[in-house]
Amino acid sequence: MPIAGGLVFLTLTYFAAVQLLRDSGTYLKPADEFCDASDKAQQPCSRPDLAAFQISSGFAIFYVGWLGFKTWYISKTVHRNLPSTPEGRLFGWLHESEQIAAANFTFQVWDFIISLLIPEHCTAIFLTHHLMAAVVSWFSLHYQVLHYYGMYFLGLTEV
Repeated sequence: MPIAGGLVFLTLTYFAAVQLLRDSGTYLKPADEFCDASDKAQQPCSRPDLAAFQISSGFAIFYVGWLGFKTWYISKTVHRNLPSTPEGRLFGWLHESEQIAAANFTFQVWDFIISLLIPEHCTAIFLTHHLMAAVVSWFSLHYQVLHYYGMYFLGLTEV
């Protein structure tokens, strides 16, 4: 259920931001490379899709980044509750790591789908990146492996 809820939340946030920013060309001007040259003479360039993408992505990235930072540095749960052996780092279970894997899987699936709507993001390398990140998150979530490393690479590195 958290995955479906996350997908709904990110999607609603994205489309609401697109609507709110649809005439944002005068105060939220994108870089020239994101504007069509033929449209510049007629009206200010407006790319609410790019701004909405950043806003929606910010929610997901902030969540996993904060949870990773809190668990790694503040509560140090990852260091106290997982064995410091190679086996513990590979197969140890941690509730916060499961939350990060679910959030990251949700974000990667959402990002893959939304990237199909944004021309600059709809490239083979970008889509492959999101597909592979979703696969890694799914394995961490489904098979409960790599929770120590997941805390760092799926959460803390987002900071």
